[in-house]
Amino acid sequence: MQYKLIAMDMDGTLLNSQKEVSQRSKESLKKASDMGLKLVVCTGRIFTSAKTFARIIGTKAPIIASNGAYIREKDDDRVIFEKHLETEDLEKIINITKNMDFFLNYLLLILSFLKN
Repeated sequence: MQYKLIAMDMDGTLLNSQKEVSQRSKESLKKASDMGLKLVVCTGRIFTSAKTFARIIGTKAPIIASNGAYIREKDDDRVIFEKHLETEDLEKIINITKNMDFFLNYLLLILSFLKN
């Protein structure tokens, strides 16, 4: 079987405990890229964070960010896929977390923008 793509998570996979790409990983990924394999960063992080590390490893492939909810070309603004939570779903999440004594500043901020 000939491989065509390496998809890698960032935290604990591509990045070491210092949140850096090791020299060994850079060299290995460079060899893989030179052999024609596509290098795809897949992460729960937002796109801009993933783009920084995609640049470090030299990939030109699209980036899969936000746990798959946002896929975008690395080097231009073309969005391949994006999926957002609906306002009603955000409200449900906020109510559930309030009932559990959690407070989600980020979700409340998003919800306030959606209502305005």
